[in-house]
Amino acid sequence: MQDAKCVSTPVDPSNKLVKAEDGEESFDQSVYQSAVGSLLYLSTGTRPEVAFAVSYVAKFSSDPTKKHWMAVKRIFRYLKSTSMLGLLYTKSGENELVGFRTQIGPVILMTEGLHRIICSS
Repeated sequence: MQDAKCVSTPVDPSNKLVKAEDGEESFDQSVYQSAVGSLLYLSTGTRPEVAFAVSYVAKFSSDPTKKHWMAVKRIFRYLKSTSMLGLLYTKSGENELVGFRTQIGPVILMTEGLHRIICSS
């Protein structure tokens, strides 16, 4: 993944995933489930913008194919290209939510207790 091509979205809208068909090349289920589990953990803690993509590929955990694995790898490539984004939790008193949008780019929300949330637009 170190030399992986960066992508701007975690899901390819032109790539519709379907249940494995007879004769389709399967992928190692334990590797697939381990990767999806790691992504689920990440999406609940610090990267909620990938939650939809992760839940989408998780549906195919019982019988993954190479095509499903490519979708999982795309999520990892997206995370690599957006590694500077995420949630930062701190201890603090008040949680006043303030939001603003840069002219071009992501939505940025700031609070006193939750310093920054940067979500893809």
